[in-house]
Amino acid sequence: MIRKKNITQFICLVFLCLLFAQCKKDYKTTLLAGTYVNRNYDYTPFIPEIPYVSDTLVLNDDFTFKSDFWGNGTYEIKNSLKGSTIKLRYNYEFGKASYTARIEEVEKTLKIILFEKKNHYYEKIR
Repeated sequence: MIRKKNITQFICLVFLCLLFAQCKKDYKTTLLAGTYVNRNYDYTPFIPEIPYVSDTLVLNDDFTFKSDFWGNGTYEIKNSLKGSTIKLRYNYEFGKASYTARIEEVEKTLKIILFEKKNHYYEKIR
């Protein structure tokens, strides 16, 4: 009897975690669209996929984006219990490319983390 109760509790816990992850995904998807500016980019470049210049990233509701650095492309949001990431897909001179970054919310401000060790990120301004 105790074993059935434990199994039932475990199944309910897994269901609630999955439900929470789905709600978190919907929240991030609707909240993510907007205009972001590049912050803390003034250091010696060594990751060629990220901008080390002033840049504005515009994420649209239809999962397209525009940036002076990456050009025009599409984005995808992935959510897990570890957190949310954004994958930017774009064309460059040698074909197609992508860049994946972590999404973080700090004091009600959304950030797309480009390089955490240097505190390099895009910050949502509107």
